[in-house]
Amino acid sequence: MNKTKDYIYLRAWCQIMGSHDYYLQSQLNQARKDCAPDDVVYYNSKSLYYGDGTHNSSKMGWHRFSDVTNVDTRFRIKRLIGN
Repeated sequence: MNKTKDYIYLRAWCQIMGSHDYYLQSQLNQARKDCAPDDVVYYNSKSLYYGDGTHNSSKMGWHRFSDVTNVDTRFRIKRLIGN
């Protein structure tokens, strides 16, 4: 696959978030290493910890475009990827 065109959703997400190039490159490298699906937008490497001492690790891992619930963000991503 052409490495300048892979993971277009991830690239769009990072552009929207104003991510530095080194962060985008690290995310792309991780996605390639993990053979992540083409529509991933970001990787969450941390469990969510709550004030009562419990945590939720179900949010860890690659998040996909279908996980994005904000309509404006979905629209912006679609516009950036030319969809």
